[in-house]
Amino acid sequence: MDISRLARQQNDLTVPVNSLSLCMITRDEHQKEKLRWQYKISELEAQLRRSEETNSQLLQQKAEMNKKVKELEKAQKVLLRSNKKYQEKIHAVVAFETKHFEDKLKQAHEDLAMTKQCLEKISAECCRLKQRKMTADKEEELQRLRNLNVQYCKTIAAYKQLVSDKERKVEVLLRVINRTRKNPSFNWQEFDYQSVSDSVFSLSSQSFDTAPEDQSQSQDGKASCRRLEHTGNARKTNEENGIADQAGTFSSNTSQGSAESGWEEERQKLWTLLKEMRDRINVLQPSREKQQIQIEELLEANELLEFRLLELESCPTVPLCQKCSAHTNDFSSNAPDDYFVPLDTEPLILSDEDLLARFSLMCHKHFLNDDDRFMCSSLLARSGTWKENAQTSAKKISNMERKLVELDAQMECSEITIDTKVQECRALKRTVDELRAQEKELRSQMKDIEDFSKLLTFKLKDTVGKYNYGMNLVSELQKKLNVKERNERILHEKLKWFEIAQQVKGIEAATIVGGTSVEGCKGKMVALLKTVGSENYKLREQLNEACCFNKQLEYQIELRNETICKLKCQLEDEKSPPPFETQHCSQCTQKEFQSLTMSESTENM
Repeated sequence: MDISRLARQQNDLTVPVNSLSLCMITRDEHQKEKLRWQYKISELEAQLRRSEETNSQLLQQKAEMNKKVKELEKAQKVLLRSNKKYQEKIHAVVAFETKHFEDKLKQAHEDLAMTKQCLEKISAECCRLKQRKMTADKEEELQRLRNLNVQYCKTIAAYKQLVSDKERKVEVLLRVINRTRKNPSFNWQEFDYQSVSDSVFSLSSQSFDTAPEDQSQSQDGKASCRRLEHTGNARKTNEENGIADQAGTFSSNTSQGSAESGWEEERQKLWTLLKEMRDRINVLQPSREKQQIQIEELLEANELLEFRLLELESCPTVPLCQKCSAHTNDFSSNAPDDYFVPLDTEPLILSDEDLLARFSLMCHKHFLNDDDRFMCSSLLARSGTWKENAQTSAKKISNMERKLVELDAQMECSEITIDTKVQECRALKRTVDELRAQEKELRSQMKDIEDFSKLLTFKLKDTVGKYNYGMNLVSELQKKLNVKERNERILHEKLKWFEIAQQVKGIEAATIVGGTSVEGCKGKMVALLKTVGSENYKLREQLNEACCFNKQLEYQIELRNETICKLKCQLEDEKSPPPFETQHCSQCTQKEFQSLTMSESTENM
């Protein structure tokens, strides 16, 4: 960059014409180098233009992304509002469903308590029946064992008798042997011990058929007793454990089933996530290896470029001494050069590159001429301008580098912002997908609510028809009651006056016949009038009570009319009733049912 800018700046310099013979560089080479530097400058300018274009494109993209972000924010606000509405609806539906399920749970707990009581009763009855069966079996075995014991006792008594008989015979034989020993005339050689022993112990060969059979029976009885005891203990333990296990498993299976189903679902989800992550890792491993290889290659290329840059910085100018070393041996003195024209000739304007080339040639001379000294002075004068130009160019380069660094930072920031925005867009897409899923769920719930509302409307229409029919019946019954009450009042009054007249006639007849005084008759008449007044007072109280009852009926009728109006409004709007309104309707229906029962009771009366 410094050389190109120095080539642009051409200053005037007076040089004699004959000094051109020393320039070993031709004009063609000079033009080629000039063109080469101009081409490099044009390439750098094109690169700067491209960077400016890319920067402008990035700014446009940034503006577009900001617009998209604003639009997404607006859409997000709308979605948030709709989400709040749906959440409120969901809370209402969930509260209604929780109440419904709580009622079901209470009923289930009550059913469980009833079933547990039934289980306890059944288990107690089973234990009793088993004990009865066990006792019957044990009694039979006891009887059998007692019979065996009696038989064993009989065999033992028989064996004892045999043993006592044998002992007696042995004693007799010993006595006989002792006597024979005392007699010397007895022949011991002819004495047969075996026959004697057989005759003595012949009783041992007597067999009792009951003995082996009794022994086998006794062994079988002992084994059976042991088995029965073992089975009885095992049954008791099994029954106790079974009753406890039935009550425990029945309560624990319900909780374990729900917990195990939840754990299995979570395990399946985790396994699917692990499989997906492993598949992604397997897919990304080859790309990672390729990227590592590319990074290593780029690092090597970067190191080579840095090495070359250091070499170029160490030797910025191309040495020309090798090219012209064969022609630069000069052995001249302070005398004027024969090949140069004197300084009074017309000066020439040389460029900076020509001056540098001539200075490189002068470096190989042992002695300098006046022209060389003149060239040195001109180079010293030119070097100041070159230093100033170098400082200005260095400042410009530093400014350009700073701008490039800022542009790189802006590019990195824009990339980071783009990545964050991409992530935000993905997150928004996920939220949109979740909201869509929630919308589907809410739509399904809304369909269920609409079906429920249709059922309610159908029920309400039925209730309205029944209510109208009941109201007509009530009105007719009220008319009939009013007519009957009027007739009853008239009859009561007639009866009372008839009774009073009869009593007055009786009193008058008694006075005429008995000759009683008028004052006594007056007292009886006053008593009768008092009784009649008390009865009239009671009748008035009954009439007041009937009026109060009629007022209550009118109040209930007004409540029914209000509920009917509300239900008609709901049917016209075709909206699903909220849970509190449904409760109000249920209360109204209960009141209507009570009023209907009251009307039926009045009819029966």
